[in-house]
Amino acid sequence: MFRDYARHLANERGLKQNTTQTYYAYLSSWTGWCVTEGYLDVHYAKRSTARGPLPDDDGRRPGDQQAWSPDHRHQLTEFVTEQFKTALQQHRQTGAESPERASSRYYAIKAARDRALVSSVFS
Repeated sequence: MFRDYARHLANERGLKQNTTQTYYAYLSSWTGWCVTEGYLDVHYAKRSTARGPLPDDDGRRPGDQQAWSPDHRHQLTEFVTEQFKTALQQHRQTGAESPERASSRYYAIKAARDRALVSSVFS
């Protein structure tokens, strides 16, 4: 049954290699859970006979493809860095008793989060 599913993904659906590998990985993960919980005795999805029809794994993962040019990555990184510096500076200049203190703190944290997200994606 697992071999038939692999064959179906690889040949009959016309999916790209990474998509085929991902869909089969979902099935394999579920099968592993079944083994752990005692519903199956063997992890059938990991057998080489079951995986035979799948295309070779080229080692790429879903996040490996970079759609941004180096210049665009640099521009975006610089933009979020400047947003963070500005928000942090505004927060530091806001007095401790100022009614805007909470708002400036919120924007500084939000800018820090955005900078961290962009940095993690492009690193």
